[in-house]
Amino acid sequence: MKTSSAYLLVFHGSRDPRPAMAVTQLAALVQEKISQPAERLGSKSEFSPSLAVLEADNRVLVGTAALELAITPLHQQIEAFAQQAQSQGCNRLQIIPLFLLSGVHVKEDIPAAVAKVRSPIKLELKPHLGSYQGIKSLLSQQFADLSPQDRILLSHGSRRSGGNREVENLAAFFGAITAYWSIEPSLPQQIKSLIAQGSQKIAILPYFLFAGGITDAIEAQVFEVSQKHPNVNIFLGKSLGATGELAEIIVEEGCG
Repeated sequence: MKTSSAYLLVFHGSRDPRPAMAVTQLAALVQEKISQPAERLGSKSEFSPSLAVLEADNRVLVGTAALELAITPLHQQIEAFAQQAQSQGCNRLQIIPLFLLSGVHVKEDIPAAVAKVRSPIKLELKPHLGSYQGIKSLLSQQFADLSPQDRILLSHGSRRSGGNREVENLAAFFGAITAYWSIEPSLPQQIKSLIAQGSQKIAILPYFLFAGGITDAIEAQVFEVSQKHPNVNIFLGKSLGATGELAEIIVEEGCG
């Protein structure tokens, strides 16, 4: 019997509507790419955050679900999507966590939700997005586009022991220093440190999936520091966003 998969993109969830809109756009891009001719993959309305289903003519389904701040718990969202997938002829559901770091959500919360699901079809929990090699290549290109000699990789930050090791390793790969939104060293601290060392051009890359309230606040911080240091060129990159490049990475490394 031929295996027919559906795909569910699980994101964090937010009160800000922008991440929900972006993940819906990303799901559409993933659907478009995964619905292309089979040989391509052979080489290897108002948004409801609880469930958004996209159906292609060839019955490939791509949906989204929110871990937090949804109308229903994640396991119920998964159950509903699994039932939808079965009704469309699918016998496997691949669940893809759209998380950049392997923190408590990836290691505990999502697996616990999946364990609660009573699914009529097979469930397969895939590795989280941040573990994909393509993400490193994408970030490398973004840093190259910004081009200054000094780099800062900005992440949310974790107070858990070892919780920032992934970010530290990633920053070292890019020749960057780290800054964090929720813990020290903060972005303003790191910018001021580089300026004190004589830096004239600084590139900042936010390691966030989608734009939202935090990225707005980051922009405000950068603007404030720039006003105080008009002779220093500070270049702020964007969050990863719902792009064709990101969708390509998800299809190539997450859907299979």
